[in-house]
Amino acid sequence: MPEIVLANLGFVVARVALASAVFVAVMVPFGVLASPWGALGAIAVQLVAGVAFAGPIYAFAASSDNEQGFTVIFRVLLLPLFLFSGGFFPVSNLGPALETAAAFTPLFHATELTRSLMIGTTETGPALVHLAYLAALAAVGVALSIRALQRRLVR
Repeated sequence: MPEIVLANLGFVVARVALASAVFVAVMVPFGVLASPWGALGAIAVQLVAGVAFAGPIYAFAASSDNEQGFTVIFRVLLLPLFLFSGGFFPVSNLGPALETAAAFTPLFHATELTRSLMIGTTETGPALVHLAYLAALAAVGVALSIRALQRRLVR
């Protein structure tokens, strides 16, 4: 049973790797990259972030009886995540309460870590916190996915 989940998530990782590599390749001519190692690190972070998102969504999909819940996930979870990620404007513009709330979202951690790796401002402590958060979410998501699929196939 875990093989099915891991194969599906492996496909997600392959797609994220391709998209991330193309994105980095497009950025090279603009001189945005601080170093090649930072770019490779950013791609690795995107792979972890991809699993951190795909795992919980896979678990939801495996336990759902219809597709109506995906509309709610998109509108209530994913759209606000983009607003609180710091990708479009600094999170400090949100105010203290929302800035604190943003620090609990996975896309914020992925954005902060990727940005710091790409421009060469990575500090070890915050980078480890961002990476640990994403890795923990990915691990929980994979475990929940395996459990949800096993329940689904046994019913």
